[in-house]
Amino acid sequence: MEKDCPLCKLATGSVKTKLYYQDKVVIIVNCLTCGIPMIVLKRHTMKPNNFELGHMEMVSKEVFGLNIKFRKKPSQILDHLHWHIIGGDHA
Repeated sequence: MEKDCPLCKLATGSVKTKLYYQDKVVIIVNCLTCGIPMIVLKRHTMKPNNFELGHMEMVSKEVFGLNIKFRKKPSQILDHLHWHIIGGDHA
């Protein structure tokens, strides 16, 4: 974990936002910029392995339903792979 990385801070809980899900690989929280849910790979990388990619998709669909889409375009933070979750059940 990098102490100045905003997504590391989210992944460790030192920055508070709505938490939807968390395990050893990913965390799903509301984006601090746009307010919609995003799934964040906890490992500090933009190059996930195949397991991590599959896990991110599977967990997102388990939490928000099968009718979701991902905005996978990299945003301002390029140290953690993260996808914004569009649609689904964001209760």
